Amino acid sequence: MNTELFRLENNRISIDVNPIGAELYSIKTKPDGQEWLWQGDKRYFAQRSPILFPVIGLLKDGVYTFNGEQYDMPLHGFAHHMEFAVSDLRPDAVTFTIRDDAATQEVYPFAFQLDVTYRIHGASVDTHFAGSNESAHTMHFSIGGHPAFNVPFAAGDCYDDNVIEFAQKERLERRLFENRLFTGERRLILDNSRTLELSHDLFFTDKAVVLDDVKSDVLWIKSRKSPRSIRFEFPGFPYLGLWSTPGQHAPFLCIEPWYGIGADRNDKPAIELKEGIEALSSGDTFRCAYRVFLNA
Repeated sequence: MNTELFRLENNRISIDVNPIGAELYSIKTKPDGQEWLWQGDKRYFAQRSPILFPVIGLLKDGVYTFNGEQYDMPLHGFAHHMEFAVSDLRPDAVTFTIRDDAATQEVYPFAFQLDVTYRIHGASVDTHFAGSNESAHTMHFSIGGHPAFNVPFAAGDCYDDNVIEFAQKERLERRLFENRLFTGERRLILDNSRTLELSHDLFFTDKAVVLDDVKSDVLWIKSRKSPRSIRFEFPGFPYLGLWSTPGQHAPFLCIEPWYGIGADRNDKPAIELKEGIEALSSGDTFRCAYRVFLNA
């Protein structure tokens, strides 16, 4: 499907957004023309910054139940496959909107509106989510971001030249997987430190690094060889994912703030019982946002 990308720009940066999935497609700084966002490559990861709604990750057996009915749900939900309409366009911001339809009702029996707004200010990009429950009953959902950034920042640098630095000292344990489901086991990856060393080995065995105990709401991707860095702000998000394609030395890093989490092997099928699921009353709107600041 051919769609027109929407561009926002100021004297510091430009961004492009694809209405399919309301997916951020490019973030460039001026005047150097540096592309900070991963540009998609089927060998590693074809997408760039998909929006995860109304689930995060996989459900156990790919299904859930609600009010006694069973529904199938694909990986990360369906929003990233849908075409959004532009509902508001300003010099510094654009809002994309989807609503439930016959196709979504087949897999998700809730009436909803989802707005995704991108706003630029200086060298920063804000991503705002607003999900409204238009059903007569409580709506259960998860929502999150999946932006992938080009790492390393400069040609000739190595992935291992980069680190993730948290705003506070952290003691972090990653959740462990088996057959793409959490096992309930954890492994310590950071102990009273702000700095997590980046390497492809971080993703080789256990794939995604999934964290639920991060005290910081700000982190940086920093290079030891370049002054370039990315500041990533994710206030209020209870879960954080870090990911790159395992075993392929892929030149990108995803920073994923989530309201919600993937499936545990002991999960029950009822969606309202799933860990991390949000419950939104009829007529209410859920809002959250994260910010990317580029230091070129």
